[in-house]
Amino acid sequence: CAAIPRELLESELFGAEKGAYTGSSEERPGRFEIADEGTIFLDEIGDMDVALQGKILRVLQEKEFTRVGGRETISANVRVVSASNRDLEGETRSGSFRKDLYFRLSEFPVRLPPLRSRRDDIPELVEHFLRESGRPGLGVSKETMDAMLAYSWPGNIRELRSIVLRAAALCEEGGSISPELVETDQGPESDHGASEVDSSGSGLLEAGSQAAMKAERKMILDALRACDGNRTRAAKMLKISYRTLLYRMKKLDISADWKREQG
Repeated sequence: CAAIPRELLESELFGAEKGAYTGSSEERPGRFEIADEGTIFLDEIGDMDVALQGKILRVLQEKEFTRVGGRETISANVRVVSASNRDLEGETRSGSFRKDLYFRLSEFPVRLPPLRSRRDDIPELVEHFLRESGRPGLGVSKETMDAMLAYSWPGNIRELRSIVLRAAALCEEGGSISPELVETDQGPESDHGASEVDSSGSGLLEAGSQAAMKAERKMILDALRACDGNRTRAAKMLKISYRTLLYRMKKLDISADWKREQG
């Protein structure tokens, strides 16, 4: 629901009649119609416009809807599963989410605790993300794993995945991921649960951030030297895109006059 523009989401869910809007050249069924006698998953439903929430409520209660630009009532018996990273109960009090829809969706709630509340999952998740990285032969040092278990993970599994994939890309073949290869993300979610951060764990990870950037900087400079400054060849050597190389050079403050760089 967050990825689709608000003005298009209604037609995506309920379909549209021919000529209902500019570019609508034929009749098009929506997701609810297609999912009849099945299941539809509404991800990030908290981002849905309040006006559209009322139409979702009608489907849940009456099992019927109309297409955009249509008059015919269409029936659909659909099981609805929804998810949100927002506090929908709190948003009902502020008026940004309909209270009646919230209670309708909450017939069987499943609450997923944050990663810091289920730290026993971290080792298995790390192994999974290493397999996903295409470098399953890599290991993780005990010191690194201890730091990961101590860290609060304000960005939850997305943050863990980002860190593991980045460290895997920087680690030597057959090596073990050490704390200096681990870097934390400082995204918009980084303040959640900040008071629960174990200082020893976050300290190792934050120290690793600077060391990882230093290691990456040296790797790029070495590639540029080996390719006599040809950035296209250097990108191929590093197995990254040319655009990514330019972005990382800018981020790591590697100037075009790379020969003067000492790493």
